[in-house]
Amino acid sequence: MKRELLQLAIDVGISLLLFIFACAAAGAASNRLPPNGAWLYSLWFAVGMLPFCVYARHRGILDFDFWDVVAYSPFPIVIGLTQMWIGHPAALLLACLAMFTLGRTIRRQLPTMHRRTT
Repeated sequence: MKRELLQLAIDVGISLLLFIFACAAAGAASNRLPPNGAWLYSLWFAVGMLPFCVYARHRGILDFDFWDVVAYSPFPIVIGLTQMWIGHPAALLLACLAMFTLGRTIRRQLPTMHRRTT
């Protein structure tokens, strides 16, 4: 029991540090790399979250493969463009829901590749 709690604390700590890194990397990239539009922050945040995804995959928390990345990769750009063009928070929420549903539908059509069964 003690070992599981220690591992949970380590996972939470590392995940928190990687999340902070993603936020900092997104802020730095959106301010320094052209074009520096506010809508690109979502894209840079998604790129910054890659180390977290790799860590979670290594720990067995996330189970994704290449086709998951293909199906869900347009999310940051579509959400960012929705935020830029419409600007209303409700439109952003609807775009997130639509992209999630569309991504899940696309993912069902793509082949399964090296998916772990744990």
